[in-house]
Amino acid sequence: MKKSILALSVLAASFLGAVEIDPAAAQVDFVGYKMQNKMAIPETAPKVATFKEATFNFPKTSGSVSEILTNSTVTINLNSIDTVKNAIRDKNIKDKLFKNLASQTVEAKIVSVTGDDAAGEAKANVKLNNVEKEVVLKYEVKDGKLKGMGQINLESDFGMADAYTKFKEDKMIQGLHGKKTWPEVEVGFEVPVK
Repeated sequence: MKKSILALSVLAASFLGAVEIDPAAAQVDFVGYKMQNKMAIPETAPKVATFKEATFNFPKTSGSVSEILTNSTVTINLNSIDTVKNAIRDKNIKDKLFKNLASQTVEAKIVSVTGDDAAGEAKANVKLNNVEKEVVLKYEVKDGKLKGMGQINLESDFGMADAYTKFKEDKMIQGLHGKKTWPEVEVGFEVPVK
């Protein structure tokens, strides 16, 4: 009898469009750009850069995507950057960009979700450099992951203009980036779907 009830529950969940995530495997993703031709950093596509210390809190781990994402939060330690195992690049970003920020922590909370269990849009309140701003993330459930990505601008968002200018004008960074560091950075999250 218990097996029948469990099977019916799983079947009902699949018909109702329920999603179940693995919160322990959630991660923050980001991609920066360099060179005149806007080459992605890291260059190891489809891999993306991440932070090893990102603490997620999801109010629900199953249900609709809206139920899972609404009011979910993440706290990120910027000094835990991992640009696909490139220790020199990680150090350059920490020493030449992040150290010029007012805080080494980022906090974000998703406040609204529109769409369905396949794709849609989430709005997140993000606090970076002690400045709060709304960031829109386009999400989709695909290939066993719930993934959302949006864009921030290092030059015009979060009061980062001075830190970004120091970073892009650093002689070492100019050499590594072909004298072009793009201010746009794609940011977001991914979490496996069970």
